[in-house]
Amino acid sequence: MSPHIKPKTAHGTRLFPRLRGYSLLPGPPTKDEQTAIATVLSDMDAEFSAQEARHDKTRALKQAMMQALLTGRIRLV
Repeated sequence: MSPHIKPKTAHGTRLFPRLRGYSLLPGPPTKDEQTAIATVLSDMDAEFSAQEARHDKTRALKQAMMQALLTGRIRLV
């Protein structure tokens, strides 16, 4: 590449030489992007934990209802 020509790059990308021409590869995320990604992942993790807790609670309720029905403590008429 000629030192007189400055390549145009998109934000967050850098030019890396290849055998012929140049290839645009994304550069490392900025600090703000990393913070945004971490926030999204934390929110998803919290939601997943809440869903898992709800699933466990529903499973325990089902087990209790089945036990009550099978022992005859509760009858369906």
